Amino acid sequence: MAHWYAVAPVFPEAVAAATASPVDLGGNVRLDRPPTVFRSSSVSIAEKVGSHYGCSSSNLALVNEYEANHLNEMDPAPPRRPRRKRDAARQAIQIANVALWLARPSPLGFRLVVHLADGEATPPSPNAFPDLCALPKYVTSRLSALDVAEAKRLNETLAPLSPRTTAFIATRYLWLALHEDMLDVSFGILSIAIEALLGPDDQPPPGTPPTKGPRNIGKRIRSRGAAFLGGSGPEQALNYCRLDHWWTARNEVMHGDTLEARSDAEKFRLLGEAQELVRAVLRTILLNAAVAVEFSTFTTREAYLEKLAWAFVEPTATELAAAEAER
Repeated sequence: MAHWYAVAPVFPEAVAAATASPVDLGGNVRLDRPPTVFRSSSVSIAEKVGSHYGCSSSNLALVNEYEANHLNEMDPAPPRRPRRKRDAARQAIQIANVALWLARPSPLGFRLVVHLADGEATPPSPNAFPDLCALPKYVTSRLSALDVAEAKRLNETLAPLSPRTTAFIATRYLWLALHEDMLDVSFGILSIAIEALLGPDDQPPPGTPPTKGPRNIGKRIRSRGAAFLGGSGPEQALNYCRLDHWWTARNEVMHGDTLEARSDAEKFRLLGEAQELVRAVLRTILLNAAVAVEFSTFTTREAYLEKLAWAFVEPTATELAAAEAER
């Protein structure tokens, strides 16, 4: 059995350059210098995927190691993860990258994951990815040692999650949204993540007739989100207001319209608010053990959010006006 490396050189390198390496990020992923087998193969890798990937000059990478007889070996008992070992390694790197973004939003990402066998003649096998599309306000972000330590805490909770949990589903859509350069599409994908995290059960219990009339899904998500994130009265009113704007824009995008009628500033504000909402909810779930238990199944998550929503007092017109002005 060969020893394999899944290596994802990170870009822009300066975002994490101040971080001492190697750093354990949990989930069998570390932030480290690319292993010798990668550096010795970097020229041929660059030729295979295109020199613009800058493989030969990469000094920092996300690395996952695994044992396999060959590149496409299946895992006979995958722990709720992809069946091929190489796919599980690649997914672990993607999740670790999201954990770094959850700790501090930045443009740090990777353009490819390369699978190489240590001491084997097997040619390197790369998979290319689009760049992470950071919002303008995050372009100059730099990761500190504290950020990376928090990313490990986030990833240690995130990596073992079942793909059926809403937190894992939202993380998958967050990854896709962060790598989508079309603003409307990115906003739409984030809307799926928001509904995965906060959306109410839209199906009647078995054996009961369908509910007639509006189910007030948007209103319930506004109440759930504001109550879940908590804070002072003005903070809850601000989140309620942001979710109100999100719901209006979400309906436009999901029903085939675009955000083009809005100004660039408003479009980026909507996208930024959607990103920050997903980030804030995921951080609360992943860093608070009691909340993580509530989100471990859809049934417990639904009961938990409904309880919060029932106790939530909607902002007054005056409070909403103040929140709108602050937004």
